[in-house]
Amino acid sequence: MSEAKDLVKKMCDIQNQDKDVQAALKGWKAVVQYQIDNNEFFYVVYKEDGTCEFKEGKAEKPTFTIIATSKFWCDVLRGKEDPVASFMMGK
Repeated sequence: MSEAKDLVKKMCDIQNQDKDVQAALKGWKAVVQYQIDNNEFFYVVYKEDGTCEFKEGKAEKPTFTIIATSKFWCDVLRGKEDPVASFMMGK
């Protein structure tokens, strides 16, 4: 398991245990597909009640897909990279 996958899974676990996070995300529904290092696929289903579900593999119809290296995505999650600026620069 890549470090990026591990961090995303932990974030999902935290979200499912934290009522404040669930309240903030209540009403938001999406499927976020991750493609890490070109060969690792997993996704998170965000539910309207504010909880989420981590899943292995490829989603049938993701809302959007994040394609990145494990290192880069970990840097984004840790606040070391700005995802918008990086996207605009083609990172």
